[in-house]
Amino acid sequence: MKIRHILAYLTVFASLAIYLYINASPYYLFTCSYINFPHTYCPKQTEIKGEVKHGFEPIKEKFSAQFSSGQHTAAQLEIFQNGETVVQLYGGEVETDPLLRNKQQLTPSMVIPIYSSGKIVESLVMAILEDRGLINYTEKISTYWPEFAQNGKENITIEILMKHQAGLLKITPKISVSDQGKADLLSSVLSQQRPSCYDQQCYHPFTRGLYVDQIVRRVDPKHRSFSQFAKEEIIDKLGGDVKYSLGTSNFPESEIALTVPFPTLRIIAYFLPRLLPMWIQDLFLTRDNTWEIAKEMFFPVNGSCVSDSFEMIEEIKGRGPSPVMNDPIWRVQENPSYSTVTNAHSLARIAQILLGAKDQAGNEVLSPQAIKRATRFDGSPVFDGWIKLDVQFSPAGLGDITTFFHSKLGPLIGWKGSGGSFIFVLPSRKVVFSYIPVASTYKYVDDRAIEL
Repeated sequence: MKIRHILAYLTVFASLAIYLYINASPYYLFTCSYINFPHTYCPKQTEIKGEVKHGFEPIKEKFSAQFSSGQHTAAQLEIFQNGETVVQLYGGEVETDPLLRNKQQLTPSMVIPIYSSGKIVESLVMAILEDRGLINYTEKISTYWPEFAQNGKENITIEILMKHQAGLLKITPKISVSDQGKADLLSSVLSQQRPSCYDQQCYHPFTRGLYVDQIVRRVDPKHRSFSQFAKEEIIDKLGGDVKYSLGTSNFPESEIALTVPFPTLRIIAYFLPRLLPMWIQDLFLTRDNTWEIAKEMFFPVNGSCVSDSFEMIEEIKGRGPSPVMNDPIWRVQENPSYSTVTNAHSLARIAQILLGAKDQAGNEVLSPQAIKRATRFDGSPVFDGWIKLDVQFSPAGLGDITTFFHSKLGPLIGWKGSGGSFIFVLPSRKVVFSYIPVASTYKYVDDRAIEL
């Protein structure tokens, strides 16, 4: 047998071992997963607390199984049906305070960063403004913000921005982390931006919320910020048990769970086999969009949606999703696109507005007609240059994530967040699904949520 044949076989077996490692329970160490040596870092038996209604017991069993197999360190899950809580589950140990790292048991009232799942609130705010006649989805943004009409942005409408088709993924010159809270500076900087991929479907992970904030400040009769508007027109009206904030400044550190990054070795173990020849990969690897996104994230490509999206904040390069919201500087920023902190119960309460839920005074938050307009999906899903999947967005910017879950029950309306969180409503069944894990996943679409 020739040396090259031996090396080829060794490469195949090494790749297979790496693949098994990455697909083993992510928060097990190797000794726990395969050798079963006693180890202090092996997942502990976690008590799953909460309640489930009759008929939903299999969800609790699956949730518990995810913990016992090492897929979670802590998580919250809330499901509503017909306005009633049918599943409320939580469990695990978390750390609070990025400096002190205090450990405690996760409770249903503790808040957790949910990253892009918070974009559902962006959409609700725009839907409320549209319902009140303060904006029109098909109107040019420059109608409300005249300075916006420069450098190729003259024809960009509210709908184009909310559907992630405006091409405004990057900011040139880059801003600092703290600049995200400087409305006057952003007003000037954002109005001068030039689209990098106008009229293409290209998800805006970080910037859409900054533009939405500027629009809200101009069309709201009280000229409130996005954060103030969301608090006063949504959160306060829903009632005291709803916890929501942009950034962590509004909650004591003891109530905020720190997110847990996916183990670095397992990230490496996922990506290494992707460097092998395709015929080897085809033998045992499952294709997904995560690798395609990562390639453009770490190896910038000129004109790439992914590469462009990281050209906006000086300090963003090299930061994983979990450390960002554990960092004392990043975690206090107010960016509607990624800095939302909330809990599963509150997120479900907020999403219920899309099913016609009323506020605590019995008033509609959104009229039925406004809900219909905000959740309308025209045409078919199209390939998104950032997500690397076929997606579809409504005029208010809500995503139809049916393709993520391979559902045949009708549109699943909502979105997902980096790290694994999911929020969606299933109008055909009057269901709200709200899921927030503390421990991150390396995949763009969290398999744990799909299982549940």
